Amino acid sequence: MKANYENSQHDIDGYMLQSYTAWKGGKYYEAGNLGGLIDTYLYYMPDPKPTYPGNAGRDYYSGVFYGWVSQDVKADMDTCFPDDSLLG
Repeated sequence: MKANYENSQHDIDGYMLQSYTAWKGGKYYEAGNLGGLIDTYLYYMPDPKPTYPGNAGRDYYSGVFYGWVSQDVKADMDTCFPDDSLLG
């Protein structure tokens, strides 16, 4: 992750500033969308990508959400978040 940040620091810092500005302006969806874009830079993995089970991304983000706001949304995520081995 450190290497990814160093390789894309200018882009990441720019998107981070935009995300911060959107959040402060009450545009939470846009701020989150930019946060997701930042993640694509930080978590970039060159091919070949490892194969994870289809539920890995869904379970991970359910855990992140629980850590952020102490709400267990795993059952909801299991219902509406599709299997995707590339998200893992």
